[in-house]
Amino acid sequence: MSDFYLLETYGAYRCLAIHPELEVVAYDTGCMIIVWNIRSESKISLLKHDYEVVCIKFIEVIDSQRELLISIDKSGVGVLWDLDTGTCVHEFKFSSRQRLEKVFLQQFPGTLTFCGGESDYEGSSYWVSIWELDKNVFSLKAKAEEFTDMDLKAICYLPGC
Repeated sequence: MSDFYLLETYGAYRCLAIHPELEVVAYDTGCMIIVWNIRSESKISLLKHDYEVVCIKFIEVIDSQRELLISIDKSGVGVLWDLDTGTCVHEFKFSSRQRLEKVFLQQFPGTLTFCGGESDYEGSSYWVSIWELDKNVFSLKAKAEEFTDMDLKAICYLPGC
């Protein structure tokens, strides 16, 4: 088996998530997400969003055999997917803004806590929030004030900070 794969998509994609241990790639095709298992060469389609997907993130699940994925669309709707069944486990409202341009989601290592960042369509305002996954429910724990004097490119976790 080769270490290089050509990712065939149905046009341009905005989001790409890679799970290196499972050799699985997820990418969007507008409102739909394609999950490609490189080992088995199988693909599944995840369709629940009404608007273009702007964020895809594999979840590191602690003490579980389930594989989960989170997707968020431009309208701020988030979906938690069970990749073993290809079904929606939980739908939630990630943002109250009408049109999101950028969404970032970073999992704190060894936890089910996440830091999320989002920007509006104009790119003039940014918000940061803390989320938690508990019993297949993704819920908001804290939300920071609006930031207008910075350009949010990514969110990362720095141990010891």
